[in-house]
Amino acid sequence: MPHPDDFLAASFGFHWKATLGVGSFSRILHVESPRTPRDAGKSFALKVFLDPHKSEVDVKLMAKVVARLQTEFEIGQAVAHPMLRRYHEIMADVEAGNAPRHALLMELIDAPPPTRVPFPLPDTLEILRHIANAVASMHTTGFVHTGLTARALYFTTVGRPRLAGLADASRIGEVKPLRVSVPGYVAPETAAGKPATPATTSFLYASLAYVLLLNRFPPAVRLAGQASAQITDRMIGTNELISDVMDGVPEALAKFIRAALVENPESRPDITQLLDELQWNDHEQVGDVHDSQQTVVTAPTALLQRSSLYPRVPEQRRNAPAQEVVLRSHAFGYRVGRWLGDGAWSRIYLVHELGSQRSFALKHIIANREGSRRGAKSVISEWNLCRKLSHPSLRQLRSLEFVGDSAETATVLGLVMELLDATPLEEKALPAERLLESLRAVASATAYLHTKELVHTNIKPRSIFMSELGVVKLAGTGQIVPVGTTLERTRILPGFVAPELLGKDPVAKSVDVFAFAATAYNLATGLIAPQAAAVQVAGHAVPQRFIGPDEPLDTLAPAIPAAFARLLQRALHRDPSRRPSMEELVTALGRERE
Repeated sequence: MPHPDDFLAASFGFHWKATLGVGSFSRILHVESPRTPRDAGKSFALKVFLDPHKSEVDVKLMAKVVARLQTEFEIGQAVAHPMLRRYHEIMADVEAGNAPRHALLMELIDAPPPTRVPFPLPDTLEILRHIANAVASMHTTGFVHTGLTARALYFTTVGRPRLAGLADASRIGEVKPLRVSVPGYVAPETAAGKPATPATTSFLYASLAYVLLLNRFPPAVRLAGQASAQITDRMIGTNELISDVMDGVPEALAKFIRAALVENPESRPDITQLLDELQWNDHEQVGDVHDSQQTVVTAPTALLQRSSLYPRVPEQRRNAPAQEVVLRSHAFGYRVGRWLGDGAWSRIYLVHELGSQRSFALKHIIANREGSRRGAKSVISEWNLCRKLSHPSLRQLRSLEFVGDSAETATVLGLVMELLDATPLEEKALPAERLLESLRAVASATAYLHTKELVHTNIKPRSIFMSELGVVKLAGTGQIVPVGTTLERTRILPGFVAPELLGKDPVAKSVDVFAFAATAYNLATGLIAPQAAAVQVAGHAVPQRFIGPDEPLDTLAPAIPAAFARLLQRALHRDPSRRPSMEELVTALGRERE
């Protein structure tokens, strides 16, 4: 039976995926655009305001709510900063009658619900830098973020901060209604019904910084009077300078926090003073290109991954030159962030484009040593084969950067890729309701590759990423080859490889079909399909305790429909000619969705 929000999303021309939140007068939905050439199934957040014609609320009150909707959209359109949510369109359901239902089409922030997430001090300072730049950019366009609270902060899977809450923003000089649903983040002038100014942001920013650094509210929350009644004394810290009680906090930041947490707005420093003192301005975040010859003994900082099973840590293979160094500061015009993972010849980093501040993944390869040219040839082939591919469930490539006269002779290469702000399915406890959705996405992406006469060759749970909201991406583009290629060597995992791939036969599409079926079995049961376990890789066999029983998959995993399970059984046949095509699997999954 269709969900009520499915009809709500459909009234604005979207497919409902999930309900993200419910407000007093609105519902926020995760929606997907119809699969038109322009939208290609993109996901958005749709904030739908209740129809006053059908709600038992005061029509004048609803008029105020709709006015707030208009203001939120104006602010979202006027302010452009990569940390702030983007707003696409204000919409009205004209079929709702004389009082049409209104909605905002917004960027989908693919992150867990806002919570207090502890980060190491360097990461906390970087988060505060981003916030300061975001609110300063709002000031230049005439707006104040009066909803600056910890609950407005989102942290994506790879720890990127995003700032929402623009519904509580206002024009400079506007009096905002007092909202105390998030106690501890109310400026004194707001509590007194006075206009909001950039000084209001200074107070709220200082409060937020205090909380993120010390996990306590500053004593200045009491300046908001009754609005702070829910804050108990044990939740409040001291008036000491933060740099005196916490090592590593810049003194300029500590002094700003103390100076901004005062009652008189005219006595507070402006946020731009902090940016100038600490040289935190976005446009100043440039530096020297990394020294690729510098050997670093210690491993890079481990990613604070939100894994359902275990945290991801550096593998420390140290069998490739790129894994013997750590990129510092900047490379290829990008600001280098944290380590994301290792490939066979590469190390992968989170990077930020200096102009737009957009985030990407950078695959870093050093090719100036004997034996390391193979890695360079591999990434050049990956770029040439995959740069024009476009599928919503396939990782996109952005550019190939290099140091030297050409990519073929370069000493250092960097492949800039779509950032997969997600967790590999190998590390994620996959809910049953998302199992078929993930298989549909992977099957669709693989079938798309096959239409281009390309074979992935290495489908497995480690190559599939799922975001917090269930968006699935197939990675591993570095191992895509044209149909008919004879592989010299393969980087494959026992339990997910077709037997003919080990026989050095020309690669056929049926290789992906077998690997997909083995992956589906593993995701559904947590075990290795017995047909796949029978294939030994370089003499290595799957331990018996990891091998599943030779029973119909739908009996082991009720989430798998019987008809699709039978098709997967055929896909695991040792004879490639007996396997179905990937298009058949996609069609079967499509029928199951209906």
